[in-house]
Amino acid sequence: MNTENELLQDLMLLARAAQLVLQEEVLESLGEAAVGPTKMSLLRLLHRTRKQSVNDLARFLGQTKAAASQNIDSLVRAGMVRRTPDKIDRRCVWISLTPRGTRILNKAEALQKRALKRAVLRMPKAGLKKTSHAMRSFANAILSSSESKANSCLQCCAYNTAGCVYEDGSWRCQYRMRCQRGAGK
Repeated sequence: MNTENELLQDLMLLARAAQLVLQEEVLESLGEAAVGPTKMSLLRLLHRTRKQSVNDLARFLGQTKAAASQNIDSLVRAGMVRRTPDKIDRRCVWISLTPRGTRILNKAEALQKRALKRAVLRMPKAGLKKTSHAMRSFANAILSSSESKANSCLQCCAYNTAGCVYEDGSWRCQYRMRCQRGAGK
């Protein structure tokens, strides 16, 4: 077997293992049937930005307003987010995390970090820096070879054609920057 085929097989194994442990196993261990990867992305965004409109959440997910509303409805029924009418414009409804949503998000992220840490501790110490560099290089290669016109932010998973940009040694999410500017109004 040639090196490229071995690398492809190893990458598929890594992707499946990460999905199994970091999404399915962690979310299953939460005991929250209503929470899947899409809804966890919403909880993460709401944690970072405090509140969002349904339209903003739909853009974040790259979904229609109706599809995003279904995800939000499910989270409202589970007590993880709340709807609050805007005080000035009653047509606008803000979606925000509840204390329960924050607890579930914190627990999920702690479980994910623990799972990753256990995996890292099992790796040979001598290869960690090389592995880190190789993973970053591969992520950049995937992104630069993508034919997709639409991108998701690698930090917050926002569906946004602007994507993330690397500037001045730090990642800056265009979606989050726009949300912060809008929240400051």
